[in-house]
Parts: sequence; structure tokens; C-alpha cells
Amino acid sequence: MTQEPQDSASQPGAQLTALAELMDNWGAALPRWDSQVAEPWFFFLERAYSAETGLAERLRRLPTCRLSMCPLREQVRLSLAGISVETDRGLAAACQAWAQEARVLGRS
Repeated sequence: MTQEPQDSASQPGAQLTALAELMDNWGAALPRWDSQVAEPWFFFLERAYSAETGLAERLRRLPTCRLSMCPLREQVRLSLAGISVETDRGLAAACQAWAQEARVLGRS
């Protein structure tokens, strides 16, 4: 009797890698201040707050996700799929740090 090869999507490493890609994309989609753009700071802050709030809600709907942020949204704790990260550089950095950890674990 031969064993069928598993579909790569059903392997935990492949799933972590796929989720890491998604987290990278979500973090990268958050607005970043660009001093070369003629956008008033207040409008940027409104846009960034709205995007971060939307991403936080999306993350919190994921099974096993735990997310906490300080009122200024700089200090972030993110735990998902058994991987936890902490940063003082905001939600985008937390998503990228989580993705990096997931890729490392996905390769092992």
C-alpha cells in the first residue's frame, strides 16, 4: 500500500507560509506617512486610524487571534496560530514580525 502525497495546502508549514504572506500584505497595505505627498497630517492620521481599525477587526475575527494595542496604537501584542510577537512600532510592524516568525516555523 502506498501513501498518497499530501496536498501542500493541508501541510502545517504550507499553511503558515500562506498565512505569513497574507499578514505581510495586510501590514504593507496600511498607510505610511510620506512627506513628499501634499496631504495634511490630520487627513493622514484619519486615514491611517481607519485602516488600522479595519485591520484590527479583521485580525480579531481570525480563530486563535489575540490582539492588544495601546491607545496610541504604537505598542502591539499579536498572537495567532501559537505565534506571538510584541512591538512598539505599530500594527504594520507586528504583522510583519508575525509573518517572519511564521516563515521560520513553516520551514522547520
